[in-house]
Amino acid sequence: MRAMLDNGEEITFNSRRGDRDRGVHWLDWCRKAFLELPGNEGTYEDLCASLEKDPEIAPLLDQRIDTGRRHRRSGARWRRNVLRALPKILGLTKTGEKQGRLSVYRYDPVAGELLAAAAKRRKQARGKGGGGKGEASMPHLGKEQ
Repeated sequence: MRAMLDNGEEITFNSRRGDRDRGVHWLDWCRKAFLELPGNEGTYEDLCASLEKDPEIAPLLDQRIDTGRRHRRSGARWRRNVLRALPKILGLTKTGEKQGRLSVYRYDPVAGELLAAAAKRRKQARGKGGGGKGEASMPHLGKEQ
């Protein structure tokens, strides 16, 4: 690095967060793909196939090979992101069934909307007086009894 500075070269640092594509919305895409599956249910592979068929989403998928940390599996990077998004989708549950080694998931859009609304209400309630920043969590301490 010192040699680069001595030669007048510019050194740039890229943070991992800066490399993220903010136009990628995995949760929305996965919800949309589950709604296109019959009965709103399918495996991880069914979900990936549905995402690849979508003409709006397919060109945005990161096709670079991801060897993973354990090097057990190699595949496209976007598939890892789909796996990470599955537990975060409100209204998505495992049916308990298996197709081969893959779990079958079912998406309930009504339950997803209700859970999202409840999470939003909890978040708003925390901000209004639930002991957040700028407010003592134990106001009775320090007061004379």
